[in-house]
Order: sequence, then structure tokens, then C-alpha cells
Amino acid sequence: MLAVCLDISLASVDQIKADNNRHVERVYQMFLRWRRRKTYSATLRTLLKNMKECEEVVVDWEGVRERLGFGLGICTMINVNNSFSLATFLVHFRTTCS
Repeated sequence: MLAVCLDISLASVDQIKADNNRHVERVYQMFLRWRRRKTYSATLRTLLKNMKECEEVVVDWEGVRERLGFGLGICTMINVNNSFSLATFLVHFRTTCS
């Protein structure tokens, strides 16, 4: 479960599930909760790194690339262009996957 890899408690996951019917909204709310908890260390690079290193979750990076227009290779772009922020990713994720 990605939430565990992002240090989100199971109680928080249960609350997110209770508050949101759609899977995309649940994932979005999980990302937001992680972002609020991590504040300054919550970067897109850190999120993607955590997703990549989470052994409990298999991420379809090709599917991510197809739906969002970028995949794991975005980490290289982030080093060059810091304007692609976590906030940009979250908004893009929510609108594209809805």
C-alpha cells in the first residue's frame, strides 16, 4: 500500500476512504495528506522516489506517462526545471485521471 510507504497511518487511510467514493479522489487526498505532513520536504521528486522504492506497490509508469504526459523520467526534468512542482503534478493528476 502506497500510503504506508508515505508514512500515512491506516486510520488516515480509513478516513480518506470514508470521505471519498472515487479511487482517484482517494489517491489525490492521500497525496495531499502526505504533502501537508511533509511540508518543505514534500517535493515531486521525493514523491516519485517514494513511489519507485515502495515494494508493496507496482506503479505502471508507462500508464502514468500515457495518462499524465510524463513518467519516472520526470525526475531528470525536475533537476533542470524546478517549475514543475508537486502542486502542478497533483492538479494534473486529479484533472487527468478523473
